[in-house]
Amino acid sequence: ACRARWQGTVRAVGLGRMTLPACSIAQRVARYCCYYVVMMMIVRQLRLFLLVTNRGMTATSMPDNRSSSKSSRINGKPIFFFHIGIPKSGTTTLQCGLSNLAKRLASEASLYFLGKSCGGIDLLQQNNETALRPHYLQFNLKSKEGTGYAMTELQNRLQYHYSLHGHSTLLSVEAMAAAMVGEPPEIWHRLLNISQDWHTRILIGYRHFFEWLPSVYFQAHQNGANKNWLKSRPSLIDYMHQHQLVHGVEWETAVQQSNATFVAAEVHPTIAAFRDYSKYFDDVQIFDIHQSGDLTQNFVCEMLSPVTDRFCQKDSNAEVLLHQSGAERQSFFLDAERLTEAAFQKGYFSNQPNKANTIKAISTKLLDSSSPSFSNFTTHPYYRVCLSTVGERRLYNMSWSLYQDIRHDPAFHSHTQEESSTKEAFDQLFETARAKQKFCEIDTDRVLADVVFRSYLETLNTI
Repeated sequence: ACRARWQGTVRAVGLGRMTLPACSIAQRVARYCCYYVVMMMIVRQLRLFLLVTNRGMTATSMPDNRSSSKSSRINGKPIFFFHIGIPKSGTTTLQCGLSNLAKRLASEASLYFLGKSCGGIDLLQQNNETALRPHYLQFNLKSKEGTGYAMTELQNRLQYHYSLHGHSTLLSVEAMAAAMVGEPPEIWHRLLNISQDWHTRILIGYRHFFEWLPSVYFQAHQNGANKNWLKSRPSLIDYMHQHQLVHGVEWETAVQQSNATFVAAEVHPTIAAFRDYSKYFDDVQIFDIHQSGDLTQNFVCEMLSPVTDRFCQKDSNAEVLLHQSGAERQSFFLDAERLTEAAFQKGYFSNQPNKANTIKAISTKLLDSSSPSFSNFTTHPYYRVCLSTVGERRLYNMSWSLYQDIRHDPAFHSHTQEESSTKEAFDQLFETARAKQKFCEIDTDRVLADVVFRSYLETLNTI
C-alpha cells in the first residue's frame, strides 16, 4: 500500500522529485521486512556462487593427477562414491578416518571427500572443500518441491569436480541407507538425477545382526527421554525379543518348511538397502566391517578402487592409514537411565528432581570404582538379566542365516570368504559379545531392592 501511494505521487508530479511519502509504522515494518527477505536471497545466491567458483578456483592449487584420469573412470564417466551407511556400522569412524586422509586423497588420488566431516576437522584446510551438510539430503529428496539446499550444494560440487576432468568424489551419509527403502520411483529418480553425469557407486556397510541390534537400541534410546519423567525407555531384552518374535519365527519356519520364504531384507537394514538401491543403481557394493585390518584402510583400498589403487600400493600408506583412522566410539549401556526411570515409577522421587541431573548422578555413582557395592550393580551377574538361552540361540541362528544370505553375493567385500574361517570368526565375535554382556542389562528390581541403593536415592530428591 505504501509503495502504491509512492507510485501515485510520482505519476502526479511527472518528472518532479520522487520522494516517498510518510508511511505508517506498520507499513515501514512491512517494507523493511521485504528488504530483509530480498537481501537474504541475494546473500544465499552469492554464497552458492562462491561455493562453485571461488572455492573451486582455489582448489586448482591442489595437485591434479591428470595422468590417472582414465583409470579413475568407469564406462568413460568419473566416479562418485556414495557411502550410505547403515547406521551403527562404523560410519563415524570411517568419516573421521576419511576426514584425516582428505588432503592426501585429493593430492595423490584426485579423490575429493565432500563430507560428512568428523567433528573438529576442517575439510577446507584438508582438501579445500567446505563440508556439505548431507543429513538434510533425504528431506530435500522427499519434499514437495523435490529440491533444497543440501541437494543444490551437492549438485554444485559435483558439477565443479566434473568440469576438472579427472576428479573423483566421495560423500558419506549414514542415514541414506534406511531413508530410501520403500520410497516410490519418483524419489529415486530425483536421487539419480543428482549424479547423472557420473558413474555412481553405492557403498553400504554390513554389521552382524547380533551386534547391530543392541547397538541401534542404545543409540535410539540414549537421549530421547532424559528430560520428561513421563517418558521411559523400553527394556533391551524386550526390544530384542520383539524383533525375534516378529522375524525369528519366520526364520525357523523357513528352515523347517522347504516351501516357506524368509525375507532377509525385512530384518537386516543392509540387505534391505542393497535390494532397493540395486533396482536403480548398477554399481552397489557391500563393505564387511568385521574383516581383519584397519577399518578405514580396508574401506579406502577395497571400496574406492580403482581410484585409490596406486595410493594404496605405496609401502608407506599402510602405516599412515592406521594412524589416521580416527578412534572408535566406546559402547555403552543404559543402566543409569533405566534405574532412574524404574525408581521414579516406584515412587522413590517424590519431589521430581531434574531428570537429566539425576541420571548423571546415578551414572557417576555406578561407575565409581571406589564404591564396590555400587559398581557391582553393573558387573555382578546377580544384578544382570540376560537374553534367555532359547532367545540367544535364535539370535545366533538368525544372524548367521542373514550373513549367509549376503556374503556369497559378488557385491560383498571381505578378506575372509572361506567357509571354515568365516564360521570360526563369526562364532568368536558372537562369544565375545556374549562375554561382554551385550545381550544383558541391569535388573532394576533387584537393584532397587537393595537397602544401600535405596538410601542413596533419598539423597537425590533435592537435585
